[in-house]
Amino acid sequence: MNGSSNVDPLRSPLTPTTSRKLPFNRRSIITTITLCAVAVSVIRLVAYIYYSAKLQDQPVLTLPDQAFEDLLSPAYCSAIYYLLTMAAISATYTAYTQWQQRQLELQREQTFLRSSPFSPLSTLCYRYLETSFSIPLVTSRTTLRSALVVLAVAVLNVLCTVYPESPSQAHTSNRTGYLSIANFALLIPLSIRSLGWLPYDKAISWHRVFAVLAFVTATQHGCYHLSERLESLDPIIESSRHVTGISSLLIVGLMLLTAHEIVRANQYSWFRTLHLTLFLSFTISATLHNAAFLTLNFVGLAAWLGSRVSRKLQAPPKVISIQSTGRITHVTLEHSLKDITAGQFGYLGVRGPGFTKYGWARPFSFSGMHSQIEEVATEEKEPREAKTTISRLHLEQDTHQRPGFHHESSSAQVPDEHTVTSIEHSGGDRPAASKADHPSNLVDLHIHSRGTFTTALLKAASQQDPESKTPNQVRMELDGPYGTPWLSTAKHYYTDFELALFVCSGVGITPWLAVMQHIATKSRSSRTRDVHIIWSIHEPDTYDAFNPRIFSLLRQASVTFHIHVYITGHHSTLPSAFNDAITFHSGPPNIDQYMTQMKEKNPDTDVGVGVCAFEMMEQTVDELVHSSRFSDENARWWIKKELFRI
Repeated sequence: MNGSSNVDPLRSPLTPTTSRKLPFNRRSIITTITLCAVAVSVIRLVAYIYYSAKLQDQPVLTLPDQAFEDLLSPAYCSAIYYLLTMAAISATYTAYTQWQQRQLELQREQTFLRSSPFSPLSTLCYRYLETSFSIPLVTSRTTLRSALVVLAVAVLNVLCTVYPESPSQAHTSNRTGYLSIANFALLIPLSIRSLGWLPYDKAISWHRVFAVLAFVTATQHGCYHLSERLESLDPIIESSRHVTGISSLLIVGLMLLTAHEIVRANQYSWFRTLHLTLFLSFTISATLHNAAFLTLNFVGLAAWLGSRVSRKLQAPPKVISIQSTGRITHVTLEHSLKDITAGQFGYLGVRGPGFTKYGWARPFSFSGMHSQIEEVATEEKEPREAKTTISRLHLEQDTHQRPGFHHESSSAQVPDEHTVTSIEHSGGDRPAASKADHPSNLVDLHIHSRGTFTTALLKAASQQDPESKTPNQVRMELDGPYGTPWLSTAKHYYTDFELALFVCSGVGITPWLAVMQHIATKSRSSRTRDVHIIWSIHEPDTYDAFNPRIFSLLRQASVTFHIHVYITGHHSTLPSAFNDAITFHSGPPNIDQYMTQMKEKNPDTDVGVGVCAFEMMEQTVDELVHSSRFSDENARWWIKKELFRI
């Protein structure tokens, strides 16, 4: 800085400072391993297609329905062995995570959450296995640990295909066919939202993995029979079995194409409609092709159908209010959901003018949870003049649509005393829902208008009578809660750490305001004493939209907040802060330097980190957190990235 007092030490310079080089480039290693695994799979499939046409096996004219005629056949037993192995792995993992959670509960009863350093092996595993990366055209973000687990499951499919050794290619083909059915037996239950033992956001990721494996094994099964018939110059379609087999394979391929992340993000309604239609068509076609499909998938299909029926039988929520400001729609619902935690999401469906009759529910984050009974109890404890309803200003602040880095603006002013009081009486962003003795629970949803569904919701809110907050013609459905708000499989939460750091951009501060409110209200049982916020916004109006919430938050004197607001757009003057805890900067943040200063002041302190920002900022924080500069044997920086993919 050369002694210049005008240079902001926390502002990113024109040429950002580079991070200290690590011994190995983790991103290159991860990308190389992933590409090699994909290349090997493609080469193996191509080689199988080529050489299967050259083999002089005895042609197999018919494939017996081995599910009923010969339950001890090698092909059928391979599928059963595969399912039993996956069940054993799942049970072992569940037992291990439950043991981790019990250990953490015991540690929470102690003065210090962690009394011994991390082992070198644990540190290396955290730094390398948990680093996220992207695979082009496959997934936006994943970790090396997840990629290795997927690779292990793929290897298990290969082992079940080739071992024990088959007498002919026809028997190997039968094995891949039954393995495809077994993969469907795993992916169908994983599409159930209320699975219980596995959170829905994790289950749906594995649903996609087993879908790809099912398609690969089904393709390998079909390629042999196509090549075998080409070799003998027999007609490719000679019986109904050939028709159902080819149609089943084409349907699965079409399901994968229409379920790609690009389609899901841009044409959600088409994705849901096509996915359900193709799934029902595939179920019929696969059952006609081989009755073993229905045998192995009966339980999963019954559970899937039962979950859909139970969701339809749920009592619809009562619409308390629906309002709009700018491009943001705020909805308050009275619900009957149980055990909601800050950081989770739900599926919102809307019926009424402007919405399709059989439209699909969309996932949205919960921006606030509170109870009407708790509001009344709070008001009775306060002076009469402090009683007030939730102001329109409060109802229009909390805007969050995952990933939540869109720059929004508002004309909100600096909050007065009555506004802050009304915010506190509203219950704020409570991290947990009320129990059975609080039957009247409210949930807030803040939805940014981007597509057809959200635009129709915005229009419904803007066309209502200003005197009536609830449009009578709009009916809503709410299903949830789903998602994992924890920082680890042991269920570490931000209240377990003395330091918390939240990095966000635009309205990405919304989920962390809920967490910070929880930290402040649970200060007696929380270990957190200092909370740091790096907030990058384009215009000062975005800060004004959250000003009342921040003002209310800073009144909690038991926790020290350090809020750094970086305004990246063109402006003449910086806003004036109403509290010393808030500091305004001009230009993008230098995250590396800020985190380094935190590490130097607290070298042996574990830190809970939350990120809800655009991809480059999220990637920067993720790489720093998992580097040797921040996570070593003496301290670890735990991270949760607030990103949901539908």
